[in-house]
Amino acid sequence: VVGNSSSGIIEAASVHVGAVDVGERQRGRLSGANVVHVAEGRDAVREGLREVLSEPGRERTAAVVNPYGAGRASDRILAIVRGAVGASRVKPFVDAPAPHQPDQPDQPETEDAS
Repeated sequence: VVGNSSSGIIEAASVHVGAVDVGERQRGRLSGANVVHVAEGRDAVREGLREVLSEPGRERTAAVVNPYGAGRASDRILAIVRGAVGASRVKPFVDAPAPHQPDQPDQPETEDAS
């Protein structure tokens, strides 16, 4: 994959494909060992391709672990949702003890007129 799209940064690692990231657009984004970052320009892209297609580049790409995960997030989320069936939906609260307050002054008693 050659370009400045996030697909080279994010998805290419999942299918063990090398990527040449061109320019500044994806700078600073997490990427796998399958990605080679290069400046814009024909010579820089050519050198990036050489690196990705070299034997060490192919070995890195074959062994890359996608830093964004294995693509199983939906399975994990579904398992959590299914496990929550029948669980209480009421949030339990635990009140903290009230801070100590000095005694309130005595209130005068009212006399019963009867």
